[in-house]
Amino acid sequence: MKLMDFIRYNDMSNSENYEYVCSQIDIDNFADYVAAEIYVANADWHINNNSAFWRAVKPERGNPYSDGKYRCALFDVNWSFESEETMTREHYNEWDLCDMVHDLCQNENFRELYLDKVSKMEILFAPDKVQDIIDEWSSVMEEPIRCHFKRFGIAADADEMIKEEKEQILNFCINRPEEMKKVNEWMFRE
Repeated sequence: MKLMDFIRYNDMSNSENYEYVCSQIDIDNFADYVAAEIYVANADWHINNNSAFWRAVKPERGNPYSDGKYRCALFDVNWSFESEETMTREHYNEWDLCDMVHDLCQNENFRELYLDKVSKMEILFAPDKVQDIIDEWSSVMEEPIRCHFKRFGIAADADEMIKEEKEQILNFCINRPEEMKKVNEWMFRE
């Protein structure tokens, strides 16, 4: 929390302040982490929920991760890709991590780094790539889903649910780049 307070109460456009933050956290890892969480619109993520920060406390020769800097771990993203209209600037306005990102975006170096990570998300989650992944995993998962529905007496039509979920994820990926423009406008506000 001390670092979050430092970011909150100090001008991140000041290079000395920003360099101090970079000495405490792996800023590249942090930018990857927040770009991913925000891009996939994880509705179950913020500072007090489904966030993990770690650091090595003892240096190890040859281990680049034993530098004592905090790093983030991405996990529990099953509430993602729900709706391209979720997780917009109104949603983010409630969370400390997004405030932290907003404050860091006042620094030109971080803003460029963050935008680079977001552009990589657009490539990673391009609709054609996502369609290929959906097709591949559907062939593996459709039968276990049907068995799950049958075993637990779920009344919904498994085939219809699978179809709707696949369409939802694909539509999310089609529309997310435009929605991210709105999110980034909020992140870069003065």
